[in-house]
Amino acid sequence: MNSTAASYHFEVRRGFVTRAGKIVLHLGVVFITVGVLIGTIARLDGQLFVGEGERSNVIFVGENTFILPFSVKLDRFHVAYYENGTPNEILSEISISREGIVEEGTLSVNRPYKFDGFYLFLVSHGSLREGKGTRSYNQIRVVYDPGLPFLFAGAILLVLGISFTFLFSGIQVNVDVDPLSGVTLVVFSGVTHGFKIPLEREIGYLIGKVSQEGRKIKG
Repeated sequence: MNSTAASYHFEVRRGFVTRAGKIVLHLGVVFITVGVLIGTIARLDGQLFVGEGERSNVIFVGENTFILPFSVKLDRFHVAYYENGTPNEILSEISISREGIVEEGTLSVNRPYKFDGFYLFLVSHGSLREGKGTRSYNQIRVVYDPGLPFLFAGAILLVLGISFTFLFSGIQVNVDVDPLSGVTLVVFSGVTHGFKIPLEREIGYLIGKVSQEGRKIKG
């Protein structure tokens, strides 16, 4: 409260959540930027070809090859069909081996398998003719992006920051009381960093309370 010999000035502030929301929003942008930079520098995206019953740790990245820190074995490949002959479900049972430890998993279209930060996607399948028979093979996309955790965290922070900023409005209400000759002038004003409706509701409530008290005094 500030006062002079002839007037008084009051300020009421509310909106810590809004200010915190802006901080969270900016942190989200920083996390996403860091995630993009890390992904640009360290992202690995290649194709692995492995036949049924075989194991491989070599992926093709453009015209280059890269040796994975683990190997993938295609244990079994299975395709289920509808009655009209259309593929219903495509499943690849795989075994991933790293330093003597074997982990079994299942790959299917649109359902990748995650292993130690690597994502394995079933891209396509086919058959190779061997002698009088055929053998199935899979094309598996292998993606490693150390920037993904930063991107996910940044996206969550962005949603939270936007929610806090727009759902909780920051409000500052100013009340100036100026005693005049025989009349007391009360002026309400305010500033908001969000929607105007909460500010208008707050000022309307204060005006109503002051008017109510004024009528009680006159009565």
